[in-house]
Amino acid sequence: MKKTSVNCKALLDDFDVKHFHEKLFSWWEDHKRIYPWRFEKDPYKVLIAEIFLHRTNSSQVEKVYKDFIDKFPDIRSLLKAKKEEISPLLQSLGLKWRQELFNKMILILREKYGGNIPLNHKELKSLPGIGDYIAAAVIIFTLNNPLPLLDSNIVRVTGRLFCLKITDSSRRSRLFRNYIYCLIYKNDPRVFYYALIDFAALVCKPKDPDCDKCPLRNFCCIYKNQGR
Repeated sequence: MKKTSVNCKALLDDFDVKHFHEKLFSWWEDHKRIYPWRFEKDPYKVLIAEIFLHRTNSSQVEKVYKDFIDKFPDIRSLLKAKKEEISPLLQSLGLKWRQELFNKMILILREKYGGNIPLNHKELKSLPGIGDYIAAAVIIFTLNNPLPLLDSNIVRVTGRLFCLKITDSSRRSRLFRNYIYCLIYKNDPRVFYYALIDFAALVCKPKDPDCDKCPLRNFCCIYKNQGR
C-alpha cells in the first residue's frame, strides 16, 4: 500500500479530531463488542478472522472461528492439515469460492513464504482471496500501524461525518482514504478501528440511524445539515 500523504489540517479544517476521539472512545467503553479475535496480535489468527468475516456477520463467524482455532491453533498445524479436515469447518460459512481460495492460499504460504504470514501489504494482497481491506486489516490489527481501512461501514460513517457522496467505488476512493487516515487515532489505530466498526454497527446504521441519540452527532455534517 502506498504511503498516505495528505495535509490533514487543510482537509479537516476546523474538525476537532481530539474531541472526536474522546467522544468515540467514551462511547465504546460502554458498548464495545467482545469477539475472540479482537486484540489478537498473532498474524495467523488475525488473517483467519478477517477471511472469515469477509461478507459474513460477526455473530456467525464467532463459533466457526473458535472451532477452527481449537483445531488449528497455529499456521504450522494448518499447513499440515488435509483439505478434508478444513472444509467441514468452513462449510457453515457458505460460499464455496472461499473454501477454494483458502486452500490455494495455504499452498502459497507453504511453498512461497515457508509457513509464515507476510506482513507486507503488497505480499498479503497477492494471496488468493485477499484484497485491500483484508491486507490492511491484518497489518493494522497485528502491528497497530495507522493505515487507511475502508469497508462499507467505515465508508458510511466517514461519508456522513463529512457530507461525502457515497458510491460503489468509495471504498477505493483516494478522498475517503485521506479522510479516514486523518481521523485515525495514531497512538492506537487498532482500538480506533474497533471502536469505529462497533459505532457503525450499533449507532450509525445503514437504515434508520438514531441520530438524535448519537454521541458523535455534533461532529456530523449530515446531522447539522438536517437543521437539528
